[in-house]
Amino acid sequence: MHFTRDDIRAFLIYLGAEFRGDRAISRNEEEIRTSTLEDLRKKLYQFYDITYGELSPSSILSFINDRSRYQDPGKYINPAVRFLTWLQDVRGEDYSNLVRLLEGAKPKRTRRKKKAYAERGSVFDVTLEDVHTHILNIYRSDTRTIPKLRAITASALAASTGLRPEELKRLEPSDIDPIQHYFILPAEKSKTHTERVIPLHPQVRIMLNLLLRYSRSELLFSDGSIRHVFSRAGTLKLKQFRKFFAIYSPKVGLKDVYRIAIMGHDSEELEKLLQSIKLEVTEEFYRKFTPEAITQEYMKTWGRVRIVPERVKFS
Repeated sequence: MHFTRDDIRAFLIYLGAEFRGDRAISRNEEEIRTSTLEDLRKKLYQFYDITYGELSPSSILSFINDRSRYQDPGKYINPAVRFLTWLQDVRGEDYSNLVRLLEGAKPKRTRRKKKAYAERGSVFDVTLEDVHTHILNIYRSDTRTIPKLRAITASALAASTGLRPEELKRLEPSDIDPIQHYFILPAEKSKTHTERVIPLHPQVRIMLNLLLRYSRSELLFSDGSIRHVFSRAGTLKLKQFRKFFAIYSPKVGLKDVYRIAIMGHDSEELEKLLQSIKLEVTEEFYRKFTPEAITQEYMKTWGRVRIVPERVKFS
């Protein structure tokens, strides 16, 4: 039994149609889809080259032995498993013994050890002073103005709303209305696939408007640009700002019901949250607030916090 590169191309066409479904997709989603398919194509062509297209236990073992020299062989084995599973369905043949061989070669994942306390310097230990230090370090660096503005705006937006890094990096200029004091995070850009209101801190709103005016990027906070600036001058990571917002919100007086609405916890996060803190579950918890009501409550509390140091100025 053999397979060809034409089989691989047919599989990728099938996946491309599956990714799209019946809905229109944004240019950002299109780029992600194209990048994913290209990565799969390279890995499956390697699978073909190593096995010479032969579907036999000996050729599969040759592939496994070759990929075992890599730190994470699973990232090469998984595409082969997906391809063979699809191919056997299309051909009506049985490749389950080959799939089992591949599955058995994947490294066993060890469970990460957890601690019931926060170490010094952990994400639970971030203070407002740490946020200011991080922003000032970027501001004083020799980074060009637009990348610097982008990195500081991303930091301040994440720290003042708890936006997840992946949600932040999906934002496009069209998602932000410069006139409004909030924006609606689209469901397709949210981890929980639910639209939610993101209030804009007064300082963040000013910087966002500057970024919208001067930046020509399709994404407001492209991953490469943020990572480059953070690696050169930042002292914190994007993921730390979500924990900071969660922990600092009660200190500024933002009620949990509004904080949860802004942060958009998924079910697993909510379960951990309910185990760790006592929430006063009242009628208020079952209400859905308007964007204006959430923003108004946010401005009464977080709106009074100086999230960006006074010395940081862009014009």
